[in-house]
Amino acid sequence: MRTYGIDTVAIGGINSHVCVIHTVLDAICHDFQTIILEDMCAAYKRETHEATMEAHRKSSLYPLLRVMTSGEFLAIYDHAKKV
Repeated sequence: MRTYGIDTVAIGGINSHVCVIHTVLDAICHDFQTIILEDMCAAYKRETHEATMEAHRKSSLYPLLRVMTSGEFLAIYDHAKKV
């Protein structure tokens, strides 16, 4: 990914509180800025997903880790691509 100049990854998936978070932490450990696409993730219980997103929204890892919707992501990164 570095060969192609990629410095940011956006992550979605199943089991927000386990698989997604492990992938996020792995990306951060490899020096990528990381975005969790909260509307592209899920957990068995909605409450678990929402609590996971809230905990990471308040994370001290900001700006390396951010939580946003896919619409917010596209608005920011589509605009940046055009500039």
